[in-house]
Amino acid sequence: MKTLNKRLPPLNALVAFEAVMRTGTVTAAARELGTSQPAVSQRLRTLEEALGTTLFHRAGRSLKASDAARRYASEIAEALEAIAAASETAKGTVRARAPLVISAPFGFTHLWLAPLLPRLETAFPQIDIVARAEDAPHAAGQRKPDLDVRFGEMTGPAASAYFLMHEVAQPVCSPDFATRHALSGTATPARRLADLPLLHLDEEDPRWCNWPAWFAANGVGDFHATPRLFYNNYPLIEQAAAEGKGIALCWRGIVEPMLDAERLVTAGPVFFRRDWGYWLHVATPSDTRGRAVALWIRDAARNDSDRVLARCGLAVSG
Repeated sequence: MKTLNKRLPPLNALVAFEAVMRTGTVTAAARELGTSQPAVSQRLRTLEEALGTTLFHRAGRSLKASDAARRYASEIAEALEAIAAASETAKGTVRARAPLVISAPFGFTHLWLAPLLPRLETAFPQIDIVARAEDAPHAAGQRKPDLDVRFGEMTGPAASAYFLMHEVAQPVCSPDFATRHALSGTATPARRLADLPLLHLDEEDPRWCNWPAWFAANGVGDFHATPRLFYNNYPLIEQAAAEGKGIALCWRGIVEPMLDAERLVTAGPVFFRRDWGYWLHVATPSDTRGRAVALWIRDAARNDSDRVLARCGLAVSG
């Protein structure tokens, strides 16, 4: 069996690679590492030689990461964080660090992130994690989160932001409600829902798909909501739908466990915007533990998102 010194590339090459992938440029990586640009470039070439693969496409002074580089960066992030954490433990400094704070909207936190926390704790036993559910901006005087999950439009790649899930919204209700009103799942005509009890949030956010937008997207342009049932957060709406109180317009990415358990069933066509969804922002790009956790969450979210897209027969290219 080969020893580690024959199986692993030089650590300084890995550190340089991680810095370049995170900051986006050799210049920024060199500044952070306190060395020169040529030194960083040489470490990247050393890593490519050790791996026997091309990690970057070079054109003049520009550098573009290959698909292999992006995969490799994702795969080694947790390992590098584990080495850093173990080193801190050996020095007796690990508990001196503040907990890692993850902030996310109520619905995302309660229905997707909270059930994931035991797996996250197992993956990162050396990191104390605080999950904070909040739809509004962070209160004055409150510590800013290390990782912040927000909903919005896809704006392109960024060194400190990761796209998690595409927006796939769909009406759902309890199985009993669907039976009583003779609903036929995704095949239910949109206009059929207009006369049924629809569940609404008491405060509308223009970024989110709401009932008027859903009806318009499905050819019912003359729909005018006359809501009677209001709820002040997303988990309450999902619970009300499961109790048979009406039809909720829910996010497939976070409602999927309820569908799998048959506590909810689909009640109409999907609403899909490929350029909108949940993002995860890293407050401090140089925070290796934050980035490691962010990459882990990103991979878990994308697995769930891909599963939803496949179930709904949706394709996302690029």
